Amino acid sequence: MISVWGQYLLTLAGVSLTLLSPIYDFDRRHVFHPKWPAHARYHAAAYTLTNMGFGALGLWITWAKPEWKWLAIGILSWPGIVMILASMFPGVSSYAEGEKSFLKLPVSLWGTFFYLGLCAIAAAI
Repeated sequence: MISVWGQYLLTLAGVSLTLLSPIYDFDRRHVFHPKWPAHARYHAAAYTLTNMGFGALGLWITWAKPEWKWLAIGILSWPGIVMILASMFPGVSSYAEGEKSFLKLPVSLWGTFFYLGLCAIAAAI
């Protein structure tokens, strides 16, 4: 069972996936990047929509089925895990053209660490 504070943390993680993913990714650095091939933009759009679905499903489980705590945590964590794993493939970059960085990491990865941290704290409490 998820504690109320755990539910709040998972809600913040789910909202960030569901609402902030399209704000961040449906722009000229990702889905609408003029230099990207159409197929690369397709994958960016598909990944963003998948994140939104994971966020919405994780939110629903968090509040409708709090006894499924670990499923909600897994669903909400998975997009962040994928983001980190994808950055390890040869020839890929986690930096979008023109993206700002903080402590030598792109801002998008800090966002990933933020919601993974929320999930980890929710798991611990």
